Amino acid sequence: MIIVRTPFRVSFAGGGSDLANYYEKYGGAVLSTAINKYSYLCMHPYFFKDGYFLKYSQTELVDDVNDIKHNIIREVFKLYNIRGVDLNSSADIPSGTGLSSSSAFTAGLIHLCNAYNETYMTKEEIAEQACHVEIDLLNEPIGKQDQYACACGGLNFIEFEKSGKVNLEKVYLTTEGYERLENNLLLFYTGQTRAAGDILKEQKKNTTDDKKKIENLHKMVQLARDLREELLRNNIDAMGEILRRNWELKRELASGISNDFIDRSYELLREVGLNMHYQDEARNLPYGAQRRLEIARALATDPAVLLLDEPAAGMNPQETLELKSLILHIRKEFDLSILLIEHDMGMVMSLSDRIYVMEYGSRIAMGTPQEVRENPRVIKAYLGESDHA
Repeated sequence: MIIVRTPFRVSFAGGGSDLANYYEKYGGAVLSTAINKYSYLCMHPYFFKDGYFLKYSQTELVDDVNDIKHNIIREVFKLYNIRGVDLNSSADIPSGTGLSSSSAFTAGLIHLCNAYNETYMTKEEIAEQACHVEIDLLNEPIGKQDQYACACGGLNFIEFEKSGKVNLEKVYLTTEGYERLENNLLLFYTGQTRAAGDILKEQKKNTTDDKKKIENLHKMVQLARDLREELLRNNIDAMGEILRRNWELKRELASGISNDFIDRSYELLREVGLNMHYQDEARNLPYGAQRRLEIARALATDPAVLLLDEPAAGMNPQETLELKSLILHIRKEFDLSILLIEHDMGMVMSLSDRIYVMEYGSRIAMGTPQEVRENPRVIKAYLGESDHA
């Protein structure tokens, strides 16, 4: 039994310039990274030496390779003369999520077949063979970055020459740089899937005839080069702004790249000051940023009233100040009523129009901030008698 795993990838900048209709005229470049989510393939000899038992999202049991319905499996098995095998496929993520599941599957299967036949190919050769299968044999309207990103792994700057030659350069960071990069990436699963082929067909057409969209790709290629330079200087802070600019250019290339749900989510992150972290893992965000993310999730439900239960708990003075500014911004921009439960009296006094004061489950005062501030019971319970003697 032979088992292989192949990483999926996230593309940071330049995506789309790896399509032949663009790079054959202008040359292309992307910067992307493999991630710790994988496609898994397991293969061993089948009981019937000429048959095929295939298990992926469907199950196939066939005697002739040409009868295999799965296009990639069929073409790769024909290339490597694979017969009489039992193949199992699984993955850490669903297909159709935009993380190169098809190319990871193709590259992994080519690697698996080489191992099964006791032959060897370099990572770059596997990538190029995967391109041959998907682009030349199956006529998929895709580019070349995914195959190289998945086959070679790591953080890469990939250039596409007009001749079709691909140059892959590893981008090496310091240990601290890697840690900061990993701690500042958040990957969201939206619950939605899409057919990449349909989007890329539209993008290919648009970037052949539409001058504005071609200019967008020129700018995205430059952003990929800029990001490479910033990362080599370990300037991780520059990444968020480059990702933002690349995204705003990319979503204009084809109608299916984004949708109302994704646009709304991104805009909410901008509203709460987290757009620079839109690809970061939530668990790795600073404490104050995690609280802002919670508020963004609440806003995503389009509430009539926003309930904030001790949002400043555990925050340092700077984070509390930033939170106060955010709450004021939300009240103004979203025209929301906000119910705030908080022990930080300074924050309560500075934000509230009307205050209700509770002690041991009973209301002891209500009124404007000034009225509450002067209430003897509130002074005794919360503000301190010595400060108001």
